[in-house]
Amino acid sequence: MEKLNRFNISKASYADLSQIVDVHICCFPNSFSTAMKKNLLFDFYQLYFKKNQELFFVAKENEKTVGFVMGYFGSQQNLTKLFIRKHFVRFFLRCLVQLLKFDKRAWKKIFHKKQKITYINEKYLEVDNNKRGNILSIAVLPDFRKNGLGKSLMLSFEKELTKLGFLYCTLCTGINNSARILYEKSGYVINKISDGVHYIKEL
Repeated sequence: MEKLNRFNISKASYADLSQIVDVHICCFPNSFSTAMKKNLLFDFYQLYFKKNQELFFVAKENEKTVGFVMGYFGSQQNLTKLFIRKHFVRFFLRCLVQLLKFDKRAWKKIFHKKQKITYINEKYLEVDNNKRGNILSIAVLPDFRKNGLGKSLMLSFEKELTKLGFLYCTLCTGINNSARILYEKSGYVINKISDGVHYIKEL
């Protein structure tokens, strides 16, 4: 367990998932995943937790979760497709409801035309999925930012990957995401650009 001032950073437990979802909803109000509502979002995190429990970390003040980072091993990169298949009816109905409500998040996600991939760094074209872990989501509540929590959560994630023998950590974020400053200061370099900016870091 790592301490940063008054915060504790440790591996997450199943009991933390509900608060992780709450932090997600607060930090990503405009995301498609948030539009899917809490119950379905909980099931999404639950699936990833069951398959990649080692890669879930939470930052807490007392018993309150104020931030988290989670991800997956490269060999588990198709979990989102598995989630959609497993919860297809609920997922489809939720998408339909949001479309009928003219929810911009749903319309943008479902009808967005995929961008062509542009490779920036040819050095990482052939990275083996079995040698990398991926940060899927990292978030800190607004009132607890600028305390170094984001960086500390990332370091905890990276240390776990190194401990398990992985050589790389990857992540993808939006082109206009201000968190890119943190990623680049933390040693991540752009690998490719498509619908988002894909970063990679050698551990």
